[in-house]
Amino acid sequence: MLHDELAPERRWYFHARRAEALTRAAVKGDEPVWSEIAHHWTWAGPDGRRHVVPAQIRAAEQATARMAFDDAALALERALACADAAALDEPVRRVELRLGLARARNLAGDSEGAKRACAAVLEHARRERDGELYARAALEHASGYVYGGVDAELVALLAEGLALLPAADGALRARLMARHAAALQPARDPEMPLELARAAVAMARRVGEPHALLLALRDAGSAFMDTGPVEDRIALSTEHVALAERLGESVDAWRGSMRLVFDHFERDDVARAKEAIESARRHAERLGHPHYRWPVVGFRAMAAVREGRFGDGRRLLEEARALVRAARDPNGERSLLIHELCRLRLEGRWDEERARIGELVERFRGLTSGELISKLWAYAVVPGDDPEPPLPESDLERAIALGDSSELALLVVVAERRRDPALADRIAARFAYRTDANVRWGLFGVMVEGPVRQYLARLAVLRGRRDEAYAHFEIALSRARATGARPYLAWIELDFARALLEDPALDRPDRARAFELARHALDEAAMLDMPGLVERAHALTATLVEATPLERPSAPDARRRVAEPAAPRFTLAREGELWTIEHGARRFHVADTKGFQILAALVERPGEDLHVLDLASPQRSRTTAQGDVGELLDTRARAEYRERLVALRAELDEAESWNDAPRAERARAELESLTAELGRALGPRGRARRTGSDAERARVNVQRRVRDAIRRIGDNDPALARHLTRSIRTGTVCRYEPE
Repeated sequence: MLHDELAPERRWYFHARRAEALTRAAVKGDEPVWSEIAHHWTWAGPDGRRHVVPAQIRAAEQATARMAFDDAALALERALACADAAALDEPVRRVELRLGLARARNLAGDSEGAKRACAAVLEHARRERDGELYARAALEHASGYVYGGVDAELVALLAEGLALLPAADGALRARLMARHAAALQPARDPEMPLELARAAVAMARRVGEPHALLLALRDAGSAFMDTGPVEDRIALSTEHVALAERLGESVDAWRGSMRLVFDHFERDDVARAKEAIESARRHAERLGHPHYRWPVVGFRAMAAVREGRFGDGRRLLEEARALVRAARDPNGERSLLIHELCRLRLEGRWDEERARIGELVERFRGLTSGELISKLWAYAVVPGDDPEPPLPESDLERAIALGDSSELALLVVVAERRRDPALADRIAARFAYRTDANVRWGLFGVMVEGPVRQYLARLAVLRGRRDEAYAHFEIALSRARATGARPYLAWIELDFARALLEDPALDRPDRARAFELARHALDEAAMLDMPGLVERAHALTATLVEATPLERPSAPDARRRVAEPAAPRFTLAREGELWTIEHGARRFHVADTKGFQILAALVERPGEDLHVLDLASPQRSRTTAQGDVGELLDTRARAEYRERLVALRAELDEAESWNDAPRAERARAELESLTAELGRALGPRGRARRTGSDAERARVNVQRRVRDAIRRIGDNDPALARHLTRSIRTGTVCRYEPE
């Protein structure tokens, strides 16, 4: 007999018996399916109604345990509907159901749905003057974050919750204080929210409840995210992740791991940043929901862009966007748009960047910090045919006051376009506390960009402080080179070369250094497919080639561009496998390399031209030099190399997604080897290099080895490294020419 043909009483009877049987099975130790039990009680007629709400609550708990947050929210919605339909006089039960529904919606990434669930609870708590209930509802209402804005209504709600709670230490008060601190950011005076966050964590420690401390750490981390000292952020997030994992709270472990990704990239600790990405990936996979998975894919896109793997970055961006659409996450849509704009600017695809500005303005409309970013970006984008957009002084004041590194980086472009040294002074003063960091967008843009020192160098040029600018450029070069941030390195080289070329006191060593920097930037840009940088570097190298040689200043008091004396006194002494280097009060040791042997040979004979063959292989006769023997790689070989690179990148992505570390390491090693080989085979603008004579090969090797030796000296003594960089000339004939 069909279900619908049964008499209602018979249907009710069979559903009730089935629900009871499933419940008895649970008593015997079998895993119950509470959603099925709730379904049968729903169809069990009037007698089943009193069982529906408890069964749906158990179904929601079961769904939450398996990270099925949408299913949990659906179960709680059904429980609420049943309670309303039955007119059950249980206000406390309804309140708890609504709070549970808000939590499930937040876990599923639906912050608007959570706020709707909290509204009635907040009103009830306000009417009853129930401070504890109000605080709980306020915290659920505030669990969803909106990137780039301060919600005045939310700030007022949290302040009201604090006023309703007793002033004494308490778990709820500590949590509410921490969330209030996070809601106040970005603030004109970020120190006030930071102090409130510190006080909240201290209170949670005094209370001694692990979950209260966990949530206080989470929200304090939000308050610190873009403005607090990076060391404090790392300490908070590391403790947050460890405590979350101990308590089995995957959402919090995921959140803390994400923050560590940005903090470690900001400090150029690439290894730990990638460990944090892997930690976030593990927790996101366990949670399963696309709301937790898209940022992890965004991190991988960011890492690819930082290494110059723009094709991988674009592919991963589209993968992240698909997850954002599945999660219906407006924060994700805004974040990935910022990420894409950062990449387009880095690649020098300014027409594409300019075409997306309208979308940027629209997506951030109504968000305080987001609207400010939109205005700054619209002004800072490379000019097209459109008129210059307005940028009120009040917006400049606000951006400087906030002191966020991403906004300050955009302000550098504004100051350069306006040629405004006074504005440059103010930006540099706000940038100073992040001198040794990278520019950070955080989850606002899922991006960490190049060194702050590059921007400080550009500001110093604008302010007429060239000594300071060159020191910043040298350190920025060293950092970008050490971390494999190839596209950022290329832009730093071009900016440095341009600054040298524009120096009124430009001399021959300056021009040689500028040409070397611009040529390397051109090579990298061609290899990485950065059309805007290729165009600018090509123009600069052409200018350097065509420029009339300048005479060096002859006056004894001619102004130097670095702070050390004209001919610093230093010694390089080899002691077995080590070199001892002394310069002024500094004394340090470095391991022996061929580069140090070549460097020492040059320094021992200042002003003397030494042929690269004598430096590279002193025992070899120059008469054995060979001529040009053709391209390093023919067309077919280059095509095969590129095809293999594509296959290896796909294999590496798959191995990483499967957590197959040995396979990933093999793919990564071969990828690096092939990339290096292809780099040697292609010259500026992607043209094939040709194999040269022995002298040409020696020239390349000597230049590379000397540069490496100077870089290692710079790790211990930047001033000496700057002197050697400016005084060593490499080519077919090399010379140490101290100024």
